[in-house]
Order: sequence, then C-alpha cells, then structure tokens
Amino acid sequence: MSHINDQAYFKKAVERIKSFGFRVFVHENKPGELPYCYGYFSDGKNIGYFQLGWFFGVRWSTVNGPGSHNVGTGFSCEDDGVEVSQLTPERLREAFQSVPYWYRLGKNERVCKWKDLDAFLEDQRMRAEKGWYHSNLVEV
Repeated sequence: MSHINDQAYFKKAVERIKSFGFRVFVHENKPGELPYCYGYFSDGKNIGYFQLGWFFGVRWSTVNGPGSHNVGTGFSCEDDGVEVSQLTPERLREAFQSVPYWYRLGKNERVCKWKDLDAFLEDQRMRAEKGWYHSNLVEV
C-alpha cells in the first residue's frame, strides 16, 4: 500500500522517531500546498533524512554537508521502506554514518558531514530566506 501522501501515516512516523529521543524537523506547510512527506531527524549533532516511500512505508538516508563532491545530497539506507512499527533507533542511526557499508568512494568523490545540527538549521533558514526553499524547517 502506498503511503506517499498519507499525512496520518507521516505523523505516525514522526511520533515514532521522536519516541526514540531524536529531534524531528519538517517544512511548514503553506496554504494551498500539498503536505510534505519528508523531514529530518537529529541526535543534536548528526542529521538524518526520512520520507514516506513511493510504494511502501518509511525510508531514511544520510545527509551530506558542504564540501561533499560528486556524491549527491545523501545515501539511501533503506531502499524498500519499512512499516513505522519496524523503525528502530539502530536503523535510524545508520543515517548518521558518512558512507554506507555498500558504497565505496571513487577517486573524485568526497563526503563531508555537517558540523552540527545548528549549522544545518542555519543553512536551511538561509535557503528559505533566499527563496530557494518554499518554507522554513520547524521542529515538531
């Protein structure tokens, strides 16, 4: 069953992630916009990304920071998605690693992590102010 725009299911995912002690951030919804189905979570230093899967459950990934080269914005830690009830702190902490076990950096690739949560949030705020994002991240 697809959950891609199921806000009740998204809220269940948010609450489950928060129950493990992680802070959770999502974009503010503006009137007339479709609800967001992704967000970020943090232990206060490290940042991970989560989203509702296209076809099933919840997926999560790493978040690459400034200075990363030829590696995109992050690496998927769960391609298929899992039900909210199957999320665990250990699984989510996979998003805090630099490079997943299945990936080998090439000669011209580099992964840099964010210094901390504050640096990440400041960058997100600046991007929203410049209009690069539709809205600010808010803690839920």
